[in-house]
Amino acid sequence: MFNQALEYYQPFEYNKRVLFAVWALVLSKCFILEYYIEAFDLPINSIFYIWTLSLSVVSILSFLYLQRTSQSSQLKGRISLQSLIGFGLFAAFLLINSIQYFLCVLTWAQVMAINITLLGTYFAKRAYFYRNRWDCITATFLIFTAIPLSLSPSQTVNLYTSFLLITLAIRLIIDLIHYRKYSIHPE
Repeated sequence: MFNQALEYYQPFEYNKRVLFAVWALVLSKCFILEYYIEAFDLPINSIFYIWTLSLSVVSILSFLYLQRTSQSSQLKGRISLQSLIGFGLFAAFLLINSIQYFLCVLTWAQVMAINITLLGTYFAKRAYFYRNRWDCITATFLIFTAIPLSLSPSQTVNLYTSFLLITLAIRLIIDLIHYRKYSIHPE
């Protein structure tokens, strides 16, 4: 993929990438189901049966998966600039969504556009620190597609967001295969 430099295979990094792709696919599934529940006016409590159950299962899976990985690998105890920026982006995500939940100042399309832009900013940060061209392309794709998302009708926001997450998941899976195939395994 664009002749990137070889790097050492790290199980923790590989598992983080797997979980990121899994989260993108699960969130995409939730948005698709939410779209169909709204479009066909189905009498289903989507907050509980789709969102809460899916996100809780994936959260438990992520915790157990990363806990198993962290026991087998050494994690560094220092805080880097990358992790501070990542934490800041996550804090901005929580703050914006909390304000929206309590004050309802934005439309659903605008909130999702901001969330997709924050995700694009995360990939821009990765592109800058790791000099990864695919992350740069992904960041550009996510940030520029957030503009039409903010202007889309409220019923199509879930379907549009699901499409963006599926596209992101496909890119992450291809990157995951490339990382596994072309990284140097320590013997």
